[in-house]
Formats: sequence, structure tokens, C-alpha cells
Amino acid sequence: MPRTFGKCVTLLVSVSLGLAMSACSGGSSTAAADPESTAVPTTGPTTGTPTATPSNTFPPQQPAPRPAAGSIEVKGSTYTYDAPKGWTDGTDQFKTINPNIENGYLDKPRNNYSDNINVIRADTEPKMAPAEAEKQFAKELDTLANNVRTLPRTTLGGVLALHQTAAKTYQAKGRPGSYKLTFDQYTTYVDDTWFAITFTYLADTPKARKNAEINGVLTSWRWVAPSS
Repeated sequence: MPRTFGKCVTLLVSVSLGLAMSACSGGSSTAAADPESTAVPTTGPTTGTPTATPSNTFPPQQPAPRPAAGSIEVKGSTYTYDAPKGWTDGTDQFKTINPNIENGYLDKPRNNYSDNINVIRADTEPKMAPAEAEKQFAKELDTLANNVRTLPRTTLGGVLALHQTAAKTYQAKGRPGSYKLTFDQYTTYVDDTWFAITFTYLADTPKARKNAEINGVLTSWRWVAPSS
């Protein structure tokens, strides 16, 4: 069985950092409505027809869309994207849990949790065909979360991306209450490297806001070939 780069670790980072950062920030907003269904809708935009296999090379540079007002430009090792307005850089904290995480951003805490995104890079893991990768990733996600779903493939900066979702209720440690969370993960393979982009949200985050924030990240994503 092919070895993978630990999507479960990515989920754990999303959960623990969301709790830790909200605790550090202090305070929370008024509680939102009751949590909706844990099934997460497809949020990834499809720009063109996804290719049959992951890419080993960088795609032609595409024109970047106009950034959303107040969004934050994030520069990764071989990519850029725009984090949502008002979110803060939690990269240093993310890296203390997993050094393979290149960057992570968090929203302001709400109900003692911060919605967040992180990007993990793994350049030592083998390439897999899309169907094989989806099966393996779903199996790993199922060990940590519930309601694992494999959604239609999309593209990320012109490269095929796999999309899976999951949900889980976590009991808060050291404080009362629990946290019902949803996960959207997009995985893609570029230049012999796997990338996993994980969005973690409270289940009662308004769908319209969550979808707009996720789409803002995905549509702003651009691959940048390293300098020779």
C-alpha cells in the first residue's frame, strides 16, 4: 500500500491550533445559530477540465484575479494565494506541531474556536493515480473524522486537485463544551510534490461566508516555478 503524507496529522493540527489560538486571543463573539448538517457542499471552482492525472510540472502562468478587498497575500514555496480578510498568520504555531506545514492562517475566535486554513507540503511521498489517492486519503480521514465524502475533482491553479470533506465533534480539553467541526481538504501533486490545503470551520459558520472564503483562496491560487 502506498505511503501517504498524513492527512490525519493535518486535521489534528487544524483542530488543536484552532483551539489554542482562540484561547490565546481571548474572548469570543455571540453564539451563532445551531449547527447545520455536517455534510459540506462542494466549494471548489472548476477552471477548465481537470486532467486525468496529477501534474509533474508547473502549469502555464495564469492571470491572477483581482484580490478581494482586504485579503492577505500568502507566498508559499512554489505558490501564492489570498487568505481571507481579517485572518491572522499562525504559521509559527502550526509549525510547532508539524514542520511540513508551510503556512497557516486563523480567523478571529468565535465560541472559543478559530476557523483556519493550513497548507502542508510533502516532497518525499510517491505519486498516485487520482482514484488510488482518493481511496487512500478517504481511508485515513475515516480514522479521525466522520461523514467522509469524496467530492468531484476540481483544479487548483490549473492543476488537478482532489476534494474530500469530513466532520467531527471534539470535546474541549480543560474547558466545558464541545466543538463540531467540518473539514474541506484539497490535495494536488505538482513538480513531484504533494500539497494538502485544509480548511477547518465550526459547523455553525454560515455557509455563504465559508464558501466565499474557501473560494477566495482557491480562485486566487497560483503556482510559481522556483527560480533556476
